[in-house]
Amino acid sequence: FAFHKSGARRSISTPTLVLCGEDDITTVPARSHAIATRIPGARLVMLADSGHLTALERPGEVNAVLVPFVREVMAKRRALTKRSA
Repeated sequence: FAFHKSGARRSISTPTLVLCGEDDITTVPARSHAIATRIPGARLVMLADSGHLTALERPGEVNAVLVPFVREVMAKRRALTKRSA
């Protein structure tokens, strides 16, 4: 994919969560790590005993990571909105 070979990731300024399974053979953890390290401020979470379909294989663990991440992002957004108002 062109995205993987370009510098596009460095231009991403949106809070980013890279969530993958440790046993993923489609997008191997090394690839997920590389993606996360090339996106400024990205957070990488690898779930144990999970492959490529983490949301189906480990829905509770995915939600346990995803919900706090979204809440944190939304809280920061609200704080920035209040400051600029």
